[in-house]
Amino acid sequence: MALDRVDRVMQTIAKIESSRDFQAGKPGELEGRLRAALGDADYKLLEKELADLTIATNQAIGGKTDASTALVAQSMGNTSFPVGTLRNIATKLRGDAYGAMLEAKGANKFLQLGLNEANLPRGYKAAWDENKDVRVYEAMAIFASDRLTPQEKITAYNKIKPTNLEALNEFERKARNIESLANTGTLPRQKR
Repeated sequence: MALDRVDRVMQTIAKIESSRDFQAGKPGELEGRLRAALGDADYKLLEKELADLTIATNQAIGGKTDASTALVAQSMGNTSFPVGTLRNIATKLRGDAYGAMLEAKGANKFLQLGLNEANLPRGYKAAWDENKDVRVYEAMAIFASDRLTPQEKITAYNKIKPTNLEALNEFERKARNIESLANTGTLPRQKR
């Protein structure tokens, strides 16, 4: 499953971070480049896993695989990315994979309600498309993770959540709708 693969990538990133002498700034960047240039096995594994995951995730969510494959091959040829950048890529990939899983789960629930497949594009898919948001998927994936401590979940969430109240309200509305669509196949009922 894609989520397990992303979690393994994130564990590799944590391993690399913990083995480094310099965590940030120019010394950290130089150390990362030096390790990559010397062929550090963890960096090489990370490069391959991120490229494979990006391609697989793009295929799962209907991305243009030829273009994404070329971009991944080009961008991942450079393993001198700071580890924090690699973590951000992996977090986004985990959100994409989690969103695809939730969408499929919700479509199955929609069909279990006895609503025929012909209604799927106009009913369920239209509601999903209206509410989909990669940052919401990322947040949901963060809180669903069994590999993060409660404090790590809060810290990760605070990095991606909107900062102004209007955007935060919209973000939370979409999260409620996505959760309902995934769990019931329908949007939540409006309170009167």
